This record gives sequence, structure tokens and C-alpha cells, in this order.
Amino acid sequence: MSEPLILVLQPDNPSNTKITDKDTGELVYTVHTEHEKETITYVKDAEGKILAQWEWHDTRSDIVTLGNAKPMPSSVWLRKSLIPFNSSVSFKDDKARSFKWKGVEGGGQMELYSSEEKNHPIAAFSKSLRYTDRKVNPPAQVFRDATLTLGTRAQEITNLVVISFLMLEKTRRMKETSQGSVASALAVQMVDTR
Repeated sequence: MSEPLILVLQPDNPSNTKITDKDTGELVYTVHTEHEKETITYVKDAEGKILAQWEWHDTRSDIVTLGNAKPMPSSVWLRKSLIPFNSSVSFKDDKARSFKWKGVEGGGQMELYSSEEKNHPIAAFSKSLRYTDRKVNPPAQVFRDATLTLGTRAQEITNLVVISFLMLEKTRRMKETSQGSVASALAVQMVDTR
């Protein structure tokens, strides 16, 4: 059993980031988004080879291209659960093994499970965090980087884990931002009507 692979996202932005190996500091992936006529995010390996790209869409699924495969709606590859109130998304690798991201919506931690290991996550994302450590004197500001930790099983499909995570996290953050904007707008409207 190999050691977990801990990938660091700097900055904590699934659409524009450099992803490095925490242990070695080596660049593993580069993610960047171009806002031209269409908005497209590219995921490249350390050598600059494009591993995936997706074109953003507001009202329908993003169009994703994995490697040299044909472009397809992301909903074809990343399938949302049909069970109400279940915020999981599943995908299959090239060997038809099933994997499921849980905690995709809401403020919870995203975790990836395989069909063989349903009780133990094989990958997990931890958001960046800034806090004051009051256990030391004087209190000190602490910053924890955003990390994606991959266990042995997840390391077998590292590219798919990273690409699926980036797409889902981008969508999750966009929803959180738009919900916050709606809440802010409603709060302002309520203040204005008094």
C-alpha cells in the first residue's frame, strides 16, 4: 500500500491554479481558464500536454473533452444521482469501474468512493483555511493550503480524479456564489422596502 498523494492547489481556485505534489513541491498540473468568445478551462500535465478541457455553459452541461476523446456533455461522464437530496456524482474509468463523489453540494467535504470500497473514501478535498491559532502565545495567523488527497486506489486514476474534482468544485462554487448573491439581493430588497 503506497503513501497518500497530497496535491496542493495554489491558489484555491479550481479554474485557475497550479497543482503541486505536497511532498516534493513538483508541479503536477496547471489549470487555466480563457474567457474569449467561449469560456474554456484547460487542465495540463507538468509537460504542458492538455489532459482535458471543458467549455462552460450556464443553462446546460459544460462540454468536456477528455484527452483525444470526442467532446461530450459533462452530464454524460459525471452522472448526478437521481435520488432526491443525494448530492453524489458518479463516473466510470476506462476499465468500467465505478466511482462516486459524495458531498458535491453544500458546505461539506467532497470525498470520492470506489464501488469496491464504499465505506472508506479513496480521495478527499480540504478547502484552504485561514485562522488564528490561540494555543500559542502570542496567537498566530495560520494558513492551510487547499489539498486533494488521493489514496492508493485513487492514484490508479489520478487524472480522472483531478479532472472530475475540478469540474465539480467549479460548479459547486458557482452555485454557492449565485446563492449568496441572491440572498444578498433579497436582504437588500427587504431593507429598501421598509
